[in-house]
Amino acid sequence: FAHHLLMDQEILMVTLLGPAGTGKTILAVDAGHAQVPARYEQLHIFRPTQELGEPQGFLPGDIVKKFEPWTTPIYDAFDVICNFKKEDIADSRKMGIKNRRDRVKMHVQDLINCGELDMSPINYLQGCNLRDQFIIVDEPQNFKKKDIKKIVSRPAGKSKMVLTGDPDQIAKDHMDAKSNGFVHLIERYKGQEEFAHLVLKKKIYRGRLAELAAELL
Repeated sequence: FAHHLLMDQEILMVTLLGPAGTGKTILAVDAGHAQVPARYEQLHIFRPTQELGEPQGFLPGDIVKKFEPWTTPIYDAFDVICNFKKEDIADSRKMGIKNRRDRVKMHVQDLINCGELDMSPINYLQGCNLRDQFIIVDEPQNFKKKDIKKIVSRPAGKSKMVLTGDPDQIAKDHMDAKSNGFVHLIERYKGQEEFAHLVLKKKIYRGRLAELAAELL
């Protein structure tokens, strides 16, 4: 069902809600990857820079280097999507590829270099004009109601926006599973023909430990 909604050009916005490990991000990235550049000019993935636990403080480097720690889930998704085999890595060793992770990074960098992929911190989304793109906003549950409006008003032209999150993973004390902007958006958009919402909860694909976390904590 999720794949069908993500591939349907008549549906301009999709929200996928579910606990960690249900495949929300992987499904969204896979659909975007499959439709660029045939249907959309670029796959653009936005992620928050909300830290878990105590802030680490200043990070060295330019904006790309600073944002690297928050792009890990995207590389994880491409790792599953590409499913590189040992022979793929062996063929790439002459280019300095030592393991599967290096091979995934090379694939992602190739997509970035040719303009088919961009990964950005959500902090800089305000004011953007995202035209003819497949846009993914990952982990939007930590945004306030006023912030979510700034986010979903950015697509232009034939763009499609996908939001993937879990209200039970809110990292801010002043919000809960019902008062956050992500759930507010879902409630307000219900009934719109261009909008589709799906809850993923039947299966945790990450593994047994993730299943236990969802069941017991």
